[in-house]
Amino acid sequence: MKLKSFLIWVLFPLFVLIAYWEISGSNRTGMKLANCENGSVETIQELNKQVKRNLLNREFYQVSGYTDFGPCYLANYNKKYQLLRVALDPPSGWSGLYKATTEQLQQIVDRKLNDDQIRQYLEAFPTENYPDDID
Repeated sequence: MKLKSFLIWVLFPLFVLIAYWEISGSNRTGMKLANCENGSVETIQELNKQVKRNLLNREFYQVSGYTDFGPCYLANYNKKYQLLRVALDPPSGWSGLYKATTEQLQQIVDRKLNDDQIRQYLEAFPTENYPDDID
């Protein structure tokens, strides 16, 4: 009787809270970096985790990498448009707009491509097709 009561009043609500936490995870994350040198690699890795992990199938995901000195890398992925946006200096705006599938995003992570290598690997997102509804 006590075990059943414990399960109902303690473990079940705990399970519900954990499930809610996992399902409703934010699509925006910040991560502290040791330095900005490998910021693109680490930030894209975290972005890919967000895209794969989130159960709500959000339209976009964003990860900002920062150090004690301030922001140093920002990556944003829009699943609807297959648009990867990156900023080497976030206050200055987007420095790269790329057409990327989720598979290509995974390949970037697997190959540990930095920003220069990403620029060579992916094709630029066509600016004439830039959607009005994402900013």
